[in-house]
Amino acid sequence: MTANQFIKTLWPTINKVGDEVGMSDIIKQVCLAQACLETGYGSSGLMVKAHALFGIKATKTWKGKVYSSKTREVYNSIEQTVSAVFRAYDTVADSVRDYFRLISGKRYAKALTAKTVEDAINIIASSGYATDPNYCDKVIKIYYNSIKPVEPSAP
Repeated sequence: MTANQFIKTLWPTINKVGDEVGMSDIIKQVCLAQACLETGYGSSGLMVKAHALFGIKATKTWKGKVYSSKTREVYNSIEQTVSAVFRAYDTVADSVRDYFRLISGKRYAKALTAKTVEDAINIIASSGYATDPNYCDKVIKIYYNSIKPVEPSAP
């Protein structure tokens, strides 16, 4: 699947679920850009095998399915490959719904009032979402290079 195909396939689900839970268009667009990055436009094992669009770790409080995989993390400016247990889902819509639930929580909630995609992803990242120090730049680049150009059929 091409990047454009992935975006056009995923956007209706993100838009629908986002509308159901009251997410702004900005947060829905951030969600789409993050999904593009985190799944390699739908090609990652986490996406293919676990319907997971985001690398949300399965902590002790998670009661759902899990998927174990190696992942790239950055600690003290050193990139490492580690094994981790991620949340897994029955459907892509369930993954999107869980992402919106996570972003609505206390840790990331300030992003919900952001006026731009850049502000929202910066708030999410600075609140500890990802270990990659270049995460924001990567998400913003995807937004401007892959998502924004296909408007209005995508966000």
